[in-house]
Amino acid sequence: MKKGVSEQGWRRLASLSNYSKVSQEYQGWSNYETWAVALYMDSDRGIYKYVMERANELKSDPDGWMVLADNLKELYEEQMPELEGAFGQLLSGAFSQVNWDEIAKNFMENL
Repeated sequence: MKKGVSEQGWRRLASLSNYSKVSQEYQGWSNYETWAVALYMDSDRGIYKYVMERANELKSDPDGWMVLADNLKELYEEQMPELEGAFGQLLSGAFSQVNWDEIAKNFMENL
């Protein structure tokens, strides 16, 4: 055991390390957060229609997927509620894990 870290501390670090590994790939997406946002985009007719129209507008631009990724992130940032404390930190942390590029590329590939 390393000096300065208790056995309980090492167990916690190990569990966080395992969580990190588990929280990576999920249902074919890079992580759970990305999968969840993509699932809701596919399920919400209004958002799905907007995303597909926007993807169609950008399909001739080689960097269109990047523009779409930025558009999607901004769309969700505008809708994100402002929360304080632990809940705000959790929401912010989960939101920062969403891979907007992956979602945008997926939509562009499915035109």
